[in-house]
Amino acid sequence: MARDAIDSVIRLFDEFDLTLFSRLENRRLLSLVDNLQVHMKRIGKLTTEIPGRIETSLEQHARVVDALSRRDVEGAQAEMRAHIASVLDSEMAYLEQRPITDMDVAEQM
Repeated sequence: MARDAIDSVIRLFDEFDLTLFSRLENRRLLSLVDNLQVHMKRIGKLTTEIPGRIETSLEQHARVVDALSRRDVEGAQAEMRAHIASVLDSEMAYLEQRPITDMDVAEQM
C-alpha cells in the first residue's frame, strides 16, 4: 500500500476511534481514553510497518461497523476485542523478528 494511502487509512482509523469514544458518557473513562490516545497513535505508527496489517485492520474495522449497524453491541465488542488482540499478536510477532533499535525509539517519540 502506498504511503499516502496508509496515511489516509490511519486518519480514518483515528476518526473511527474518536467517533466511538465521543459516545462515552463516563467522564473518568473518557479521561482514560484521552490519555491512551498518544499511545494508540504510537502503536498505529508501528503497525504500518507490518506487512498486511493495514488490510487486516480495515477488514476488522468493517466487521465492527457491521455489528454496530445491526445494533449488535455484544458482536461489536467481540469484534473490537478480536481486533485489539490481533494487533497485539501482529506487533509481538513483528518485534520478535526485528528487535527495536535506539533509532526506532527516537522515531516514536
